[in-house]
Amino acid sequence: MRNILFVCLDSARYDTFEASNARNMKAVGDLKKAHSVAVCTVPSIMAYLSGFPPIGAGRKDLFRRGKSGRYLWAPKFFSDLGWTTAWISSNPALLHLDSGIAGGFSRFFKYFKAMKYIKSPFGGRRSYTDQIVIDFEKIMALEKRSVFICILSMDTHRPYNFAEGYCDIDPKDPEKNFRNQVKAIEYFDSFFPRIIEPFRGRGKTDIIITSDHGELFGPDYWSHDPTTPFLKFDEKLFEIPFITGEIS
Repeated sequence: MRNILFVCLDSARYDTFEASNARNMKAVGDLKKAHSVAVCTVPSIMAYLSGFPPIGAGRKDLFRRGKSGRYLWAPKFFSDLGWTTAWISSNPALLHLDSGIAGGFSRFFKYFKAMKYIKSPFGGRRSYTDQIVIDFEKIMALEKRSVFICILSMDTHRPYNFAEGYCDIDPKDPEKNFRNQVKAIEYFDSFFPRIIEPFRGRGKTDIIITSDHGELFGPDYWSHDPTTPFLKFDEKLFEIPFITGEIS
C-alpha cells in the first residue's frame, strides 16, 4: 500500500521556516529552499495538484506518479486508481474557485472539508487546525485504502495563529511579523505527530511539506496580495520551504 500526505503551509517563507523550531516537520527530511510558481494561493495550488513542483524542488513531478501520470490532475488520477482522496483546509480562496468552476476543484476529492471551518467568506477565525486534525483522524480511521490527503494550513497566513492566540501583520514592525510567522509554524508543528501517526503501519507514505508562496513583512510593502497596484515583487514572495520524506 502507498499513501501520499501533502502539507502546504499558507504564506510560509523559507527563512521563517528555517528559523523555527519545527522539529517534527524537519525530522521528515532535509529542508530545501525552493521557489513558488506564484505569489498567491490559487495558481500555486492548481499547479501543485497538477503535479508541478515548486521551482528548485529537485523532482520532475511533485507526486512521482511516473510518465503516465505526470501533470495530470492529481485528485482524479488517484481517485481513478481507487485511492481515497481528501482536501482539508479553512482557506476560502479555493471555495470561491470551486464555486466559480461549478465544483471542478472539489469533484474528485471524496472528502472536501472546507466550508465547515469558515464562518464568513473573508473574515472571522482563519485557523481551525485543532478541528482539522480531528477530521483528518476520523478519515484515516474510516479508510483502509491508499490515501491522497492534502492539508492547507492557515496558521501561517495573516493573521498568524499560534498557541497564545493570533496577531495580524504589522506593516511598521517586520521583525514582529517574522517572529509571529515563526510561532505559527511551530504551532502547526505541535500537531504534526498526530498527523503522522495514522500512517504508521499502512505501508509506504510519501510526505511532502511546502508552502504556496512567501510573504513580505514591511515596512515598504507587506502581505502578498497580487491585486494591489503597489505590489513589490521581491524574492521573499517566492522563497518557500520544501521537505520530502517517507514513513512506513
